[in-house]
Amino acid sequence: RREKWDKNRTEHFTKLKEKAGTNEQKQAVLEFVQTIGEAVKIRREAFDKAINDFRKGLDEIQDRRTAVLLEAVADYKEAGSKIFEKAKTDCENGVDIKIIRRNLRDGLKDIRNAYREDIKHFGGHGSEIHELNEAKKEAMNKAKDNFKEILEQALENLKAGFPEIEGDEGSEDD
Repeated sequence: RREKWDKNRTEHFTKLKEKAGTNEQKQAVLEFVQTIGEAVKIRREAFDKAINDFRKGLDEIQDRRTAVLLEAVADYKEAGSKIFEKAKTDCENGVDIKIIRRNLRDGLKDIRNAYREDIKHFGGHGSEIHELNEAKKEAMNKAKDNFKEILEQALENLKAGFPEIEGDEGSEDD
């Protein structure tokens, strides 16, 4: 899209340069082109920064979520290994099989519940994502508003360099 916009802007600037007859008009067009080019560059940089900040924030949320999940899985595996090791040791020491089975079942149930409790913190990042999105929108809207202000001022300066066009426009309405 940016390439298409650049192409269209270049075409409009070329037409504007062709309309400039006097040195004053050529200078006004040159200043207009430079001002708009710089404003576009600033707006693009602001947009890119807003998008990159948003993506960076999403990556940070994802990294935190992944860390919580990996820690929960590691804890689950470690606790499971300990429970099975205890059951194996109890078997070797001649503990009643019913007690071993009950302890194993209860232990597995406990670590499963602990795992579920750990991963409750895995979700619920919607508000953080919403805040990131709002910050991105705010930065982009600010960049748009700044661009509009620069554009309006540049257009006023350009019109000042083409005083006869303003007069011609008034006579066309008659």
